[in-house]
Amino acid sequence: MKPPKLIELKPQDVQALLCRVEKGSLQQGDYEIIKAIIEAFAYLSQAVDEKATAIKRLLRIIFGAKTETREKLFKIASNPKEAAAPEEKSEPQPGHGRNGADAFKQAERI
Repeated sequence: MKPPKLIELKPQDVQALLCRVEKGSLQQGDYEIIKAIIEAFAYLSQAVDEKATAIKRLLRIIFGAKTETREKLFKIASNPKEAAAPEEKSEPQPGHGRNGADAFKQAERI
């Protein structure tokens, strides 16, 4: 999108235009001013979006994507007393999840 045409308005001119718009009695040339204001607003909005997108992309490149949160990683409780209490540790299960050959007594041995 190309930059909009620059129209210089004094604050008094802007107030007068707003009053005419409110009353519904627009004059010759008001359409061009309103159109220029809307185009400028659209241009600025697009520029801000592009800049924000570029900054977000740069942050993602530098720091990596935010896929984990501290709460999920460390399971921080919302209550400080719960966070201070030690968690009960269960005994780790022996083995690595695989069954040995003797667990399949009815299987045919090849």
